[in-house]
Amino acid sequence: MARTDEGCAPNFARIFLWLSNRASDGDPVALANLAAVYLATEWTTPDVQQHLFWLRAAAAKGDAVSVAKLADYYDVGLIVPLDRGQALTLRRAAADAGLAEAQYKLGTQYDEGDGVARDPANAAHWYRLAGDQNHAAALVALSTLLFNGYPGAPADVPAAVECLRRAADLGDSEALAQLADSYYRGDLGQEDDAKAFELYKAAAQKGHAHATMMVGWFYVKGSPVPQDFAEARRWYELAAAKGDAEAMRRMSYLYRDALDVPQDLPKAFEWMERAARTGEETAQIELAQLLHAGSGIERDDEEAAHWLQLAADAGSDMAHAELGEYYLHGYGVAESHPEALRHFLIAARTQGIAEVSPWARVAAFDGPPANRPRIEQIVHEACNEPDLMNMKGALP
Repeated sequence: MARTDEGCAPNFARIFLWLSNRASDGDPVALANLAAVYLATEWTTPDVQQHLFWLRAAAAKGDAVSVAKLADYYDVGLIVPLDRGQALTLRRAAADAGLAEAQYKLGTQYDEGDGVARDPANAAHWYRLAGDQNHAAALVALSTLLFNGYPGAPADVPAAVECLRRAADLGDSEALAQLADSYYRGDLGQEDDAKAFELYKAAAQKGHAHATMMVGWFYVKGSPVPQDFAEARRWYELAAAKGDAEAMRRMSYLYRDALDVPQDLPKAFEWMERAARTGEETAQIELAQLLHAGSGIERDDEEAAHWLQLAADAGSDMAHAELGEYYLHGYGVAESHPEALRHFLIAARTQGIAEVSPWARVAAFDGPPANRPRIEQIVHEACNEPDLMNMKGALP
């Protein structure tokens, strides 16, 4: 049992009685606390129905935190039936009452189109209100909208960076990492490795995986700290332990290129495979390249095609371009010029036709005559896409 500083055990029965009396008088704070009591094992036997009863009573009396908690319950179907509409109504009420967390969550719903029509302007409105109450996550989310711009609001990089600064001053690790990214990219006009490193290290010390990886990268880069591959590896391993896929990829490069470790291609393959299994598209493509080359493992084009397909399914244009070559030459898949052309044209939508046109021409014209109907159908469909037709380059 917990004890006070004087060494006396708190009288839970007395406090419980006092709360019950205040709750009976309709005091919203007492109602909310009584609801919490029924989830606290040190106070009484947990009783979710009693918890829900008193929580509803507190919400009915206008306690915004209780309203927001009910919204969260309806949002996921916890204790109460799943009801996204009711969750939205309650969350909006809590946000209107000024609760920063509810404002942030409502902004996120409008930002992502989660249960409502996507509305970046409305998202920004709620993020700003929460940010005005020093809600760090809301400031970070608002910065993303400001960096990218949205209908009716062009990109505003200085304002975005200022949001990150405010959140970073609150000690938020994500804000520290993103502000470091901003200095590293030179968003305000000039890259600043020293400031970026300082911020990455601060975020890393708070456990941020991406920032931890970036500290390692600066030791590889040799700016603003001396190049030190051993130190880089230490930071990469810390980031990899937190699940950072890029750190795993970079560990693969260290073993591939013998940077502070003996060259070990099987080890390089293992690290790349670990990265690929996180779902990172770049790692999946590079793993496919290792499998195709037989680097660190026996060549396996079928497995390589599998990883390329995963990356392509996730939307990688580079994976589609490489899959086009696999179908063109029959690497691990049945040779198919129409399927090759289809993948090349998907890649062209983002890479530009000129980038894949030579291969696309081969797929379109060098295949068996039996392919002609399907080839013509694919090209006809492509010709009906204005965006594709207006790209630099030309269709086969």
